[in-house]
Amino acid sequence: MKIYRSFIVFLAAVFMTVGAVKAQTLRDADNDFRNCKYEKSLEEYKKGIKKISKNRVEVQRVTFQIAECYRIMGDLKKAEQQYLRLEKKNYQKDNPIILFHLGSIYNLRGEYDQALKYYNNYKKRAPEDTRADVRIQGCQNSKVWTDNPTRYEVENLKKFNTKQDEWAVRWGNPEKQNQLIFTSNREGSTGKGTDQWTGVSFSDIYKSDKPKSKNTSWPGEWSPITPLDEGETLNSGVNEGEASANKKGTALYLTKCPQDKKQVYGCYIYVSQKKGKSWGEPEKLVLGPDSFNYVHPFIMPDELTIYFASNRPGGLGGYDIYKATRAKKSAKFGNITNLGPNVNTPGQEVFPAMRGENELYFSSDGHPGMGGLDIFVSELKDGKFQPAENMMVPINSCWDEIGMLFDETESLDPKSKSPYLAKGYFSSNRPGGRGGDDIYYFILRPLVYSL
Repeated sequence: MKIYRSFIVFLAAVFMTVGAVKAQTLRDADNDFRNCKYEKSLEEYKKGIKKISKNRVEVQRVTFQIAECYRIMGDLKKAEQQYLRLEKKNYQKDNPIILFHLGSIYNLRGEYDQALKYYNNYKKRAPEDTRADVRIQGCQNSKVWTDNPTRYEVENLKKFNTKQDEWAVRWGNPEKQNQLIFTSNREGSTGKGTDQWTGVSFSDIYKSDKPKSKNTSWPGEWSPITPLDEGETLNSGVNEGEASANKKGTALYLTKCPQDKKQVYGCYIYVSQKKGKSWGEPEKLVLGPDSFNYVHPFIMPDELTIYFASNRPGGLGGYDIYKATRAKKSAKFGNITNLGPNVNTPGQEVFPAMRGENELYFSSDGHPGMGGLDIFVSELKDGKFQPAENMMVPINSCWDEIGMLFDETESLDPKSKSPYLAKGYFSSNRPGGRGGDDIYYFILRPLVYSL
């Protein structure tokens, strides 16, 4: 009898221990998810879900979290599988957001009819969410834009791209426009290991120079890609990217996302001053509370106005675009203002860039678009940004387009023998590239009539 009782107590202890392990695994996963450690939380969810098969409610909750990890990390195929599994279990009855996410996945593939089906179904269950109205309108517009493209021509800048990601191309010296800088997580980046958010390598800032050449074609010849900073002052063991230089290229404003083994911190904007051929230690700009993110800086040539994206409170949605000003370069930025509803939406607005003094280019999934992030333009008129206009096909696609940059140097179109009307660069993860986000270049030829 004593042996039997001892055995029962032992079994109870074992079951309690196993249950505690299960619960702890999922608590760790939830905590890592909240701290943006999506790669780690995904593995913990996958381990934990195997041990809770009899708890239907918890299984569905964890399945949703797994789907969210895949979606945020960009593995849309696996995210789709998990959302469809939940749909079969009627998870959308209480959590219709899976219908919105499924619509967005099909939207990103250009499967507009399927996307419309899910968006309309979501709209019936969540009529107050205006994002569905925008996506429905975007799907309808996309069919027309695809059949009636603009006169822009787009090509992959193959020599700049790898199987990894290249994005946010900017001028290293805007005055001369003979050096391009961009962000990449290609092999050989300074950071070791992988980013706890995305599960891929850390990103660094790279450069390429345009040598003096008799070749007058555009985009012309560019030197081999090298890190912008060989001394590991700018490029460190964490993510650096989305850099913007002042007029002469002597000051660089960049995004940096510090993290350690225990925690992923926010992303903030830093500035580094060039000293000779070396870069000084980046200093963080104060643009608001550290508990929010400040990313994608674009500095005006005089360094008195900076545009950036942030999820700070008081905005219209996820990330909004703001500007901050100062009276002199030695002062701190202040007068932080939201650019308003003609630019910002309940969705995401990111990667701002000014062309001249009056044209703002940025990416958004909150205005009617083709799928993911589309590039829009808003004119600054009488101190107010006007309603944003979609750049349409072929600049935009059903995938993500970010980081518009114009080349203002004069160059002749070999077909018309007249100067291009516009030319420049942006990034996209559309199919047909070398892998991930690639840098593309675009041209707009002049119309020439022969009588």
